Amino acid sequence: MARDARGGDCRQPVTRQTLLMQALTGLIQAAARQLDPLVLQEMVRGVGAQLGRQALSEYCLRRDMGGRLNGYTWAECLKEIGEQFGWTLRVAVESEGVIRVTVMECRFAESDEVWSYLREFGSGLFGGAMAEAIGDVKVSVSRCSETVQCNCAFAIYYRESEEMLAAPGVVYPRIDDPAARGAEEPQDSRPGARLTAREMQVLRHIARGLPDKEIATALDLSVRTVENHAAQIRKKLRVGSRVALVRFAFRNRLVDS
Repeated sequence: MARDARGGDCRQPVTRQTLLMQALTGLIQAAARQLDPLVLQEMVRGVGAQLGRQALSEYCLRRDMGGRLNGYTWAECLKEIGEQFGWTLRVAVESEGVIRVTVMECRFAESDEVWSYLREFGSGLFGGAMAEAIGDVKVSVSRCSETVQCNCAFAIYYRESEEMLAAPGVVYPRIDDPAARGAEEPQDSRPGARLTAREMQVLRHIARGLPDKEIATALDLSVRTVENHAAQIRKKLRVGSRVALVRFAFRNRLVDS
């Protein structure tokens, strides 16, 4: 049986997270008509993932938990993180490997356009938080209602299963500490050496700005396979978003400019 951690009144004083969300919604409104939607989605998702990782670290530090959370503790953790950013949530552990976060209200969803991007932010926020502690997780987003603007759910898969592999969504890897990584790897190691030939093909297409569907067609792969390759590339290169991956690829001359 699922155990719930239900959100209450989301009214709260102005905090750092409140100011960040106000700035983010302003950025979305300004950039929505200037940037390609896929690029903006990646940017917003990347912001969410970074803030989620930071929020998880702060949560564990306050409770001296060292990042060791079980499924039901995760429900409380995600609820608290969401509330910091103005979300009213219901969090339920559906099974041993799946947590469902249902958004009942979001203080900053001023329009359908803004909310469509804030869903990407939520995907990153919750996925980044869990990935920081336990490694790769997949987040799948679905609408719970066609009439209630903010009523949507995030299914977070934190253990590999057939259901996880079949579900559409975004995979969030754990981002290792760069300082620790530098101590472990030779200074002259080439980032591209960690990628397979197929991963390099996918990376080149990503760097050209192609969406996963077009990459799948070009390489005669399924979209899901392309998504998995992209997630594995980000994991190997320790890059948190698609936009950052493109920058990394050109900066390190992994693809032609």
